Amino acid sequence: MVVLGGLLTDRWLGLPSFPQGRAWMGIGLLFFLPGCVLCVWCVALFREAKGTPVPLNPLDELLQTGLYGRTRNPMLAGVFLALLGAGILLRSLSIALFWVPGYILVHVLELKLVEEPELEKRFGPTYTEYRNRVPMFFPRLWRKNG
Repeated sequence: MVVLGGLLTDRWLGLPSFPQGRAWMGIGLLFFLPGCVLCVWCVALFREAKGTPVPLNPLDELLQTGLYGRTRNPMLAGVFLALLGAGILLRSLSIALFWVPGYILVHVLELKLVEEPELEKRFGPTYTEYRNRVPMFFPRLWRKNG
């Protein structure tokens, strides 16, 4: 949706493209590949814990280890990075500058209004402590004291 919408927006508005060249391809890959790796890694962590990252087969316990010990939503961070990289690789200004930020905003709102209250209800104080200790998307370079 983000990629198709962005490409259609570029065409509709006649927006200029990112420049061609190896440098821009490298920048796109610098976002796209780590984003894909994060997504695959998260799926593997959920499978190892005998669940899925989607609500069809939720985990009985809150996943707080591995990547999930450093950030609460590493899979979404991976999706955001991969989409930004895809926008650059496809030379689409609207994907990179409008659609990806909009997608991030929608997901942050969904997390705050739907997912976090649901997790708080399911896991109680365990989730509250986890939410207070672990950042939403990007890991801290240093650990918080206390």
